[in-house]
Amino acid sequence: MERIFEILRTKIIDKGILFIDGWSFLHFFWGLGLSRTKFFGKGNYKKVFIALVVFELVEVFILQKPFLTPAGIVEESLIDSISDIVFGMLGYYMGSKYWK
Repeated sequence: MERIFEILRTKIIDKGILFIDGWSFLHFFWGLGLSRTKFFGKGNYKKVFIALVVFELVEVFILQKPFLTPAGIVEESLIDSISDIVFGMLGYYMGSKYWK
């Protein structure tokens, strides 16, 4: 399991305001999946944005506690959290627009 987290935390791009790691792709696919649910449906960007922000808050303030995370996980930066939300919204957009 630690190997999986190591791969997900691998930074692909980390240049100022642009941050992409393995988790970015998971957030993209999570957004894509949200576009397929009845609750979020297609084109409900406000609801999805709120869900992604709440998820990031839970991730940062609850899941990042040392006793709940595997060894080696480092806390997320603000840029990382924003990037996760952007990737989730991008996934939702792609699913809403192109997944028939």
